Amino acid sequence: MKDKTKAILKDKNITKTIFLLSLPVMISNVLKSVHDLVDIYFISNLPLSKESIEAQVSAITLTNPVIQISNAIALGLMIAGTSIMSKHIGAKDESKAKMVSGQLFVLSFITGIVVNVILFFLTHPILHLMNIKIGTMLYENAYLYLRYRSFECIFLYVFYAFVATKQASGDTITPVIFNVVSIFINIVLTWLFLSRLHMTLDGAALATVISNAMIVPFCLILLRKKKNNPIRLEPKHLLFCKKVISDLFKVGFPATLSFVITSLAFIIINRLVVDFDSTTIYAIGIGNRINALLLLPTLSIGTIITTFVGQNMGAKQYERVKKGCILAMVLTIGITIVLGLVMYVLRDYLLSIFIKKSVSSDAFVLCKKFLLLLILGFPFMGCFQVWVGYFQGIGRTDLGLILSSIRLWIIRLPLLFIMIYRFHYGSFSVYYSMIISNAAVALLGIMMYQYVKIDATKINKTDKKLHYKEDKNGKKQHSFI
Repeated sequence: MKDKTKAILKDKNITKTIFLLSLPVMISNVLKSVHDLVDIYFISNLPLSKESIEAQVSAITLTNPVIQISNAIALGLMIAGTSIMSKHIGAKDESKAKMVSGQLFVLSFITGIVVNVILFFLTHPILHLMNIKIGTMLYENAYLYLRYRSFECIFLYVFYAFVATKQASGDTITPVIFNVVSIFINIVLTWLFLSRLHMTLDGAALATVISNAMIVPFCLILLRKKKNNPIRLEPKHLLFCKKVISDLFKVGFPATLSFVITSLAFIIINRLVVDFDSTTIYAIGIGNRINALLLLPTLSIGTIITTFVGQNMGAKQYERVKKGCILAMVLTIGITIVLGLVMYVLRDYLLSIFIKKSVSSDAFVLCKKFLLLLILGFPFMGCFQVWVGYFQGIGRTDLGLILSSIRLWIIRLPLLFIMIYRFHYGSFSVYYSMIISNAAVALLGIMMYQYVKIDATKINKTDKKLHYKEDKNGKKQHSFI
């Protein structure tokens, strides 16, 4: 891990460093997206009626924003942990990084349990707010799927804490390995439950929960290893530390709120989408899933920028921070253009994986048109992700929150309402408003970048000295004061 930290802090070829570090994250994110797509793939290929398949696939896509909200706290804490720990590692203060990691795991476990309980018992009110009518096939499937998926919260929260710890130290490979194992388990179990035990959506959801749960014990064991492990957890790191908990919440709250308002915005969008016919809902859901899959490389660069910027902030290399951000932006734009061209050429093949043309030719044709619009928006979305990663890295998660809020609540949602109800653009309004909102915040990010002085930015206030005190046995214990 020291070699990776050295590359982040010293390597002259910054573009190469960012790309190589983001590559494992990219693979991990692709696998995570495939993890989510496994359910859709197997459901789409079941020997069921067109109506049943569309209802089950739509249930998965429509409940996705709710699941994203349930994971928002975990993602916010992960970003806070990565930002704070990477700063401490950059400042060569691993003892503080270990304490942050320990508190992050405790918080993640507790909040995972709370969110699990809330999501399970509030499934009906949530679906009612989403305008999914009781008694319909869509409601029955969405209710079942969401309740099953609620049980993965505990395991996902703990895994995100593990990912934050590894990424903060520059280890982007280990999370990939665990994701590979998880996706393999998910595929095998989904095939078993659906093909052999003749389950449907409940089997797909159960397989996802089990595959997420099985990797968590091994993550915890790995963090106890002594060799090549700069952030090795010990029991004392799990003891409550008010100062660290406070810092995690301060940095993590804006990021969490950003995820929540983003997911809430998509719930409103989905509420509007529900008014379209079942074929259109099906096409939009598949299009969005493919879009999410192909945007993962840019998400990965945004993730790595947080670590890169955080460590260099800790080392007080401010010019390197700025240079890294600009080079990451150029790299992102290049990747999105290449991916857009690839998707344009292979769009028929990509769609045929999830939509049987013989079963739903109308959805196939409609989704094909949607993908062309998505290609146009790729570079803008990529730029947005880099800006968010950069602001998270310097500790200004509030700026990421502002960008997210403007993108969805100030621009996209009002535009969507106007396009649907005033200009009657129908389902294409979803993608027109998306392109305009992403382009606007990509430009806004440039202005914010120019006016934020990073040399005066503080990621958190844990720069106070780490004091040691002896316990009854004469051993040194650390605490933040």
